[in-house]
Amino acid sequence: MNGYLIQFKTKELYRRASSYLAAILLSSAFSPAHSAQPEKTKTESELHLGISEAAFNAIARQVGLAHAEIQRTDVYFDVHEDRKFQLRRNLPQAKLRIQMRESELVLQKSWVQLQQEFSVSKYTWLATTRTSSNLKQRYSGETGDRVRFSLPFLLSLVQQNTVTSEQKRLLQETWSGVSWPKLNEFDSATKTVHKNWIPAAVVHKERWTIKIPSQNDTHVVLQLGRDSDALGQGKPVSFEIESELKNSSEEEIREVASSATLWLESLGIEANETTARSSHDFFTRLETIYR
Repeated sequence: MNGYLIQFKTKELYRRASSYLAAILLSSAFSPAHSAQPEKTKTESELHLGISEAAFNAIARQVGLAHAEIQRTDVYFDVHEDRKFQLRRNLPQAKLRIQMRESELVLQKSWVQLQQEFSVSKYTWLATTRTSSNLKQRYSGETGDRVRFSLPFLLSLVQQNTVTSEQKRLLQETWSGVSWPKLNEFDSATKTVHKNWIPAAVVHKERWTIKIPSQNDTHVVLQLGRDSDALGQGKPVSFEIESELKNSSEEEIREVASSATLWLESLGIEANETTARSSHDFFTRLETIYR
């Protein structure tokens, strides 16, 4: 095992990483960022509609989109026991991740307060009200070092299509003691498994902002999104439309959904090209190869 670890700590590991993942994760601007910031807790609502690749391309073509305005990579964490990710299966309302932004890392816990599906015309939307706690850190700190070790390590293991128990234990040790933010609901529900967090999915996110007319003569801000499996060198891919609404009432959420529905119908997007939930489970790859 020692020789194996030495191999993965050399520059050869980084040369073996695919250019796709390296471009996203390793050549980012690791500029001297500020020190860790105080934890911030917020509650906000999100409107979501999963769409097909054909619908995404139709929207991009008709709106005239080019390069994404927002790009980041999110590393999701979970507890892997009995060949299953326990948090994802037992507590779908909880989420633990690190957002790798351009100039900083954002460690985040989130907890769903309310989630419901509802239909407007031919589309079924998903509305989620979520409380999250964020902790900002610099790339040059200990968490950044853990990320820079874990992701190329995972990439190589995924290419081999297996993660042994010893390799999984190494990842658990790597992330043991990381300073996650506090969030009471999350911490209470996961207190028996907190020491076993390991990377469960690595998702590259691209977002385009679109302003559309609203029903009250103003405008609604939507985000067209494309998510890809970084460990799968960009494939498979999931597409979506979202709208973030701070402290919005149910009436306001439905008004935004109505405006977005009218806009989508005007573009000719059919109901069978949409889904209320995400169109791909990015956790499947690592769940099935962890041993």
